[in-house]
Amino acid sequence: MDLSERIVPIRQGSTQVQTLLQDQRVVACFGQRATLCFLLAGPLSSAVVEGAFTTAAETLACLARRQADFLVCGDQLEAGCGLDLVCQAKQRLPGLRTLLIVSGTPQPAKLRMVVDAGCDGLLLDSSLGLGRAATML
Repeated sequence: MDLSERIVPIRQGSTQVQTLLQDQRVVACFGQRATLCFLLAGPLSSAVVEGAFTTAAETLACLARRQADFLVCGDQLEAGCGLDLVCQAKQRLPGLRTLLIVSGTPQPAKLRMVVDAGCDGLLLDSSLGLGRAATML
């Protein structure tokens, strides 16, 4: 897919995300290290990043040790499952805001579980760069 025409709006969106997350304490968890690095250098660069991980266990341990306002994670991790991670994080820290970026094809029952657990937003990887907002629940 050619996103060349969307470069300017994508960069503007990144600036808006940086403004929204400024001074927020964020924990990020993605199975792909490249995704994690790009987020840390771009949209999360204005946030106070409490931790950046590739596994669910490391992320939960960080959330237990540090105060965080926001968890952003992917559904596919090096170890563990991002959907389960969001459910466990919301159970342990109900006030934690969460955004789950879904790149795989999870079962509808698993998505319902995340919604029922209180996930604050879902973003389909396939909608990134197309000008569509995250679905805030």
